[in-house]
Amino acid sequence: MTDTKEPPRPRRRKATTPAKDSVPAAEKSAARSRKAPEKGAAAGAPAAKRGAKRPGSAEAKPRAPRKVRRAGATPTDAATATDAAASPAPPRAPLPSTERLSEDSPATGAPPDLRVPRQPLPRTERLSNDAPPTEAPRAPDEPEPAQAAAGEAPAAAAAGGEGGGQGFSRDEIVLEFEQRPPLEPPVVPAPLREPGRPGAPRRLAFVLHAHLPWVIGHGTWPHGEDWLAEAVVHCYLPLLDAFRRLAERGRRDFVTLSVTPILAAMFADARTPGIVDRYLAERTAAAWEARRRHPLALWWHGEFERLRALWEGFDKDLIRALDDLSARGAIELSTSAATHVYLPLAHTSKLARLALRVGRESHRERFGVDPRGCWLPECAYRPGGEWRHPATGAYEPDRPGNEELLAEQGLDWTVLDAHLLRSGDPAFPYLSDLPPEEVVEPGGPHPRPFLIRRSGVAAFLRDARTAAQVWSRQGGYPGDGAFLDFHKRHWPSGLRFWRVTGPEADLIDKLVYWPDDALRRAREQAEHFVALVSSLEGMDGGLVCAPFDAELFGHWWFEGPAWLERVLELAAPATPVEATTPARELDHGPALRRAFFGEGSWGAGGDHRVWVNPETDWFWRELRECEREAFAAVRRGGPRKWRRAILNQLLLAAASDWPFLVTMGTGRDYAEKRFRGHVERLRELVALGPRTRQVPDWTEGDLPFPDLEPEWSLPPEE
Repeated sequence: MTDTKEPPRPRRRKATTPAKDSVPAAEKSAARSRKAPEKGAAAGAPAAKRGAKRPGSAEAKPRAPRKVRRAGATPTDAATATDAAASPAPPRAPLPSTERLSEDSPATGAPPDLRVPRQPLPRTERLSNDAPPTEAPRAPDEPEPAQAAAGEAPAAAAAGGEGGGQGFSRDEIVLEFEQRPPLEPPVVPAPLREPGRPGAPRRLAFVLHAHLPWVIGHGTWPHGEDWLAEAVVHCYLPLLDAFRRLAERGRRDFVTLSVTPILAAMFADARTPGIVDRYLAERTAAAWEARRRHPLALWWHGEFERLRALWEGFDKDLIRALDDLSARGAIELSTSAATHVYLPLAHTSKLARLALRVGRESHRERFGVDPRGCWLPECAYRPGGEWRHPATGAYEPDRPGNEELLAEQGLDWTVLDAHLLRSGDPAFPYLSDLPPEEVVEPGGPHPRPFLIRRSGVAAFLRDARTAAQVWSRQGGYPGDGAFLDFHKRHWPSGLRFWRVTGPEADLIDKLVYWPDDALRRAREQAEHFVALVSSLEGMDGGLVCAPFDAELFGHWWFEGPAWLERVLELAAPATPVEATTPARELDHGPALRRAFFGEGSWGAGGDHRVWVNPETDWFWRELRECEREAFAAVRRGGPRKWRRAILNQLLLAAASDWPFLVTMGTGRDYAEKRFRGHVERLRELVALGPRTRQVPDWTEGDLPFPDLEPEWSLPPEE
């Protein structure tokens, strides 16, 4: 599974705008009661009358700046105005309501529970999927966002802002919104199912699969280099920061990170620091420019400044940061198959061998040691024996199984879905609607890994019960109403200001996000998860394997890194649930039993249907010809640089991301364009012939594995 898989989305209902007369009398009464705190507010608090002008508007009267205790407040801080000390501070106020503007209809009003007798903020809308976010230009005399973050209000704002009236400092903007009465319902935590009785101590192995397709030099937004930058900033940096804190406290062997060779190649590419720097600069500026439209923009501004400090603290070198954590024994690093080649559907064993050999060799080059584990792309496995491709009919009478290919590379372990052990339906496939309490471990429970068939490669089985608690659409952690909503974005800043709100909430119904509420909820869920692991039946003294896409944590689920850090804090040595790694388990665990596994994946249906179906059959027919042409050209000899370039393009075309994006309907045009582009480049290289002394200029920028050797596609005996 790749990061392109979106997290479980709540079911959406058609947005409706009730007529003015449809507002229940009870709600009108509640709205009037919400105005009450203003009557006793201190002098200088914002006016509560209908139609009161907002600061900075042309008709607002000038005010003297309020005194505050400190600069740099965020929307979640308590109000600190000294002129409010004479009377009790009103309750913390959620932010004014905002609404989505559809791309093809005029603005609609907010639902009844969001209607307030007050002039609202400027309307906002979801960021369109077909136009990049636009940035408002900064005034010539306005300082850079970093300078403004220190508490220096821009000169343009001090002079009156957009409306030409009296301007206000950053702290006054915060106070303006925090002193308003409550405008929205409070966050009501979703109930969590009660864990059972704790059992005997057991161990917990998180295996996080970090992967993105090769995007450098292939577009910017919405798919392209911004994709890489977003994952670095919102996922990899927060995770590495959390792991570093745990390591500094002396924790060891607490998590496994599987970094695909293609992602590691992007981390090491000289162009990546510039891509991330540009993204951070644009997002920081956008947050500062949006500060008068929505006070959460100030919180986002501080968040981007924090992430920039992390990026610079790691010297903009994630390979070195990973290597340092691995060398300290804090985390285990494992590899995968080159560009995420879907191994059971590779038309030749040569391509499968090449992808796995690239995985081992590139890992050794980046981190100085051989990997012990390998994440099979999409957890897709097939045993050895007779093989026929489901789309093209390609045939091999005796093809080696995945475990044999892993053993050839000296790899010790992988992760498989438990349903393959009994060759049935997956207990909790991707996009499942089953609530966690209804998920039963298939053929299990399985407190130990198994050796695959007659090999020495161990299979750690995904625990479906814990997977459901994190991923389920019905009661999974990321769908909690307090968490940051992934899909609704403010225009033109592209920032997210709304929370999930509820399982049936449409975009127009989303309520404002409160970071402190979300963090508190993530910690509560972490404690619940550890209690759940402790109570799983049949796991006494055993191992619970919890594999996830790394991009879930931070990118899709904003609060995910905080949740994971708290889980790992609680899963300390000598506790009922202790964090561990697969390598540690193999070194210190008991002898393993052998098991036979059926063919399949962790995708929908438990088989290959997500990647091979009527919509993607043409991919596989084209790829079959590419494999034949590429390996035939390489056999003829020729300059090594030319042969390496051909095999790089073959691997890029064979990435499982392209058919996945087509099937899921997310980025279909981009996936088809990328696949066709790599096929064309491969054939352009093949047409040059083995006597060529030159390769196209584009080759240098589209060569993720420059040291790849053509011989890596051959079996060991050859």
